[in-house]
Amino acid sequence: MPIRRLVLVFAGLLIVVGCPAGDDDSVADDDDMAGDDDAWDDDDASADDDATGDDDATGDDDSTTDDDDSTGDDDTEIDCGAAVPCAGDYVVGNQYDLAAVTQCTSIDGDLSIDAAAVWLTSIDLPCLASVGGEMNIRWNEFLTTLDLPALTTVGGDVSIESNDSLASLAGLCSLTSVWSLTLVNNDLLTDLDGLSALASVTWGLTISANPSLTSLDGLDGLASPSLPTCLRQLTPRGLG
Repeated sequence: MPIRRLVLVFAGLLIVVGCPAGDDDSVADDDDMAGDDDAWDDDDASADDDATGDDDATGDDDSTTDDDDSTGDDDTEIDCGAAVPCAGDYVVGNQYDLAAVTQCTSIDGDLSIDAAAVWLTSIDLPCLASVGGEMNIRWNEFLTTLDLPALTTVGGDVSIESNDSLASLAGLCSLTSVWSLTLVNNDLLTDLDGLSALASVTWGLTISANPSLTSLDGLDGLASPSLPTCLRQLTPRGLG
């Protein structure tokens, strides 16, 4: 017992002696001799004195879902200057798969984002300009947003199917050319305005069972003969 008391007193002395005078923020949790509030040069006012080197004001320095990359920061910017062409097929099944695709300027195979769980509410691929094969976005119950502003061409079928919460295709605003396009069973899809740049559909276009969709106005850029005959014969009733 006397020894234990001695250790506690000694530890308390260490804390007092080790407290530097040059603490560089407004928190009182200084715990090292470096003039800041932790051993990782954290120099803000967020009091997040942990082992990850976070130096901003939000305290996002871990590997949870709000950390957007593997570098331990909490920014939301994707640096397309570091993006590269990607070979092969990409199947996105989790956040890490999606993060890998954000670094692609092109994919020479297929891109499939199918049956994702509750984590997938948006698809943000600002650097992706082309997909050589198919692009499938299907059966994603919680997906609300597509953001592929650089995407211009898809060499295969673009299939957007059974995304129960997707109301807009605005994120496909630069898409000009596809082999074929399939829009099926998207319950909340209200318009096709996001496809206004689409000028060429080589093979065919299927629009079916989208109960909130009442107009083809977004496809005005598809001039005959680029517009398949079957689409030109559609009536509003044929959209739902």
